[in-house]
Amino acid sequence: SVLAGKGAKVQATVIATSTTAPLQPKITLICGITKQATFEEICYTATQLGVSQIFPVTTQKSYTKAYNAKDMNRFMAQAIAAAEQSKQIFLPKIYAPSPLKAVLQNDFVANSTKVFFEADGQPFSIILHEQITHLTAAFGPEGGFTNEEGKWLEEAHFKRLKLCTPILRSQDAVEVGLGIIRCLF
Repeated sequence: SVLAGKGAKVQATVIATSTTAPLQPKITLICGITKQATFEEICYTATQLGVSQIFPVTTQKSYTKAYNAKDMNRFMAQAIAAAEQSKQIFLPKIYAPSPLKAVLQNDFVANSTKVFFEADGQPFSIILHEQITHLTAAFGPEGGFTNEEGKWLEEAHFKRLKLCTPILRSQDAVEVGLGIIRCLF
């Protein structure tokens, strides 16, 4: 031990360093706009599970009140709290709300394996054999995506998967879906 005092010196040698990498695969979340408190929960869960980007989207059934700057700050505060709790050192980028069709054309989305969830979807097993480095998961608002929005997703090469038999609330669907993704990949 070294006693601190006038003129005392401490010398140390770094033996090893380590870096923490983000969880793999990289996950981008697309989620229909919900009420503020619900979207806060979604941001919290997504951060815990290592999502790197969150795109809130406007859909035909999404909550109609737009998020303002104060709301966006609250969402980031939730992400920070979740990162501290889960020991995640990477925060997701939370984008301003955009129309679903615009987000589907984003480069982050285009260059990934893409899935969305509907009651009539296929089982998760159809993607288990894939080597996934970046996955984009889309979750509809309360009431799900409309038929037209489902067609847009399929045209953008999203695979329609079945999450589970019961219909879940938006935040619960995100929790279950992201949890399954993290467990499988």
